[in-house]
Amino acid sequence: MATFTLAKSSCHNWLLTNDDEVTVSTVKLYTYLDVLLDDELEFDDQDECAINLEDYDGGDDGVFYIQIAYVSYHRTDNNDSGLTRYAYACIYDLCDAESCYKSLFKFVLCKCNDPCDQDCQDLYDMEQKRMDLELIYALYTTIERLVYYDKYRYYGSDVLSASRKANMAQIGRAIEKLAVVVNRCGMCTDEIVEDITC
Repeated sequence: MATFTLAKSSCHNWLLTNDDEVTVSTVKLYTYLDVLLDDELEFDDQDECAINLEDYDGGDDGVFYIQIAYVSYHRTDNNDSGLTRYAYACIYDLCDAESCYKSLFKFVLCKCNDPCDQDCQDLYDMEQKRMDLELIYALYTTIERLVYYDKYRYYGSDVLSASRKANMAQIGRAIEKLAVVVNRCGMCTDEIVEDITC
């Protein structure tokens, strides 16, 4: 069994590493709904494959999986024979949710730190921002628990079983619900939450 490592390199960017330097024939990226996003991914000279989710339509937060087809050689009767095997790696991307949560948290903390100041509450529509902050936190922590469960249950497994696909679908649907709140990020108007430092 070949070993591949998947790590987040930055927001919506992931790096897949071919740890065993096996011969890889194809690398494909899918959504959790089995929609093929890219079938032309490949490893570079350092046995790394960079994946930028923003390169794809709908490349926001979500659940994706990578299918890696590689050749496994077996020596039998003094003959080398290659057998194509498959490995899978799952991506759970919550970068937009993390970014929105941080910006809303800073906004609420820095702009209006006195919840009894009614002028401040009205001026910045703090009630809406606090409600979105609480909703994002509740959904995010629920998704995080599901992701940890997935990583624990399928640790070391490079197989995409029916039960894992069902778990991925549950996480994917939860992220889609979270995206509704994250896309507006505390605003019920076209106003933009600026980057706050305090």
